[in-house]
Amino acid sequence: MSLPSIFAWCPTYGRPQCVSDIIEMWNQMEYAGDRELLILDDGGMYQNLKTELPDTVTMISIPLRFSCLGEKQNTAVALSKPEQELIVVMEDDDVYMPWTLQAHADAFRHSRLSVPQRWVLESKHGRLDLQSNKSGAAAHAGWAYSRNLFRCVNGYPWIDIPTDHGLLTRFRNAGVAAANSTENFPPYVVCRLNSTTHPHLSRAWATSVAWSMACKQADLTPVEYLPEPDLSRDYQAEVLKLVK
Repeated sequence: MSLPSIFAWCPTYGRPQCVSDIIEMWNQMEYAGDRELLILDDGGMYQNLKTELPDTVTMISIPLRFSCLGEKQNTAVALSKPEQELIVVMEDDDVYMPWTLQAHADAFRHSRLSVPQRWVLESKHGRLDLQSNKSGAAAHAGWAYSRNLFRCVNGYPWIDIPTDHGLLTRFRNAGVAAANSTENFPPYVVCRLNSTTHPHLSRAWATSVAWSMACKQADLTPVEYLPEPDLSRDYQAEVLKLVK
């Protein structure tokens, strides 16, 4: 059985270290099918980037902020190619395991929507806790969906937050039941919601003063060379230990 062609997209803003790390995680992913990672930056930091990117990674950096997070997300997905059947969500501040794409491809055999029922949450103190939820609604960073399904439901709502809940509602209204992408695989995403800020949000001041400050304080100094990736913590071993 052939593997689906994957288009992963990652929004970012003001966090070159996270960009470097997500590219390294992407390089470590085990997937035999066609794949592409799009990194979408609306801070204009990488317009003169000289770092050579892998063949499977595309960087788009524009100096104009999107009106809202939903617009940024929809723009990213719109840049996928018709033959790229499976759209994979990746967040720049989260951690992904090497089997991420395999887990999504496995779930895609059963549904046009891949959602993990198990994921890992990192606290602001660095502690990892296993999370479980049948709906998977709290783990948007671990979703994947078919390109055609996304187009049929008109994508994300044009708001800042919660775009993920809005999209999930649209999927459910279309009668789509998610396949559990962690049924045959261990958890593949570590969500660091409490240990990082969220400056990739666009116009976040409309919904959160704290996130607005994070956006305004982001260092948007142009980057010619990405920093060395820092994956010194062995998240893979820690995640596997949690599920033993």
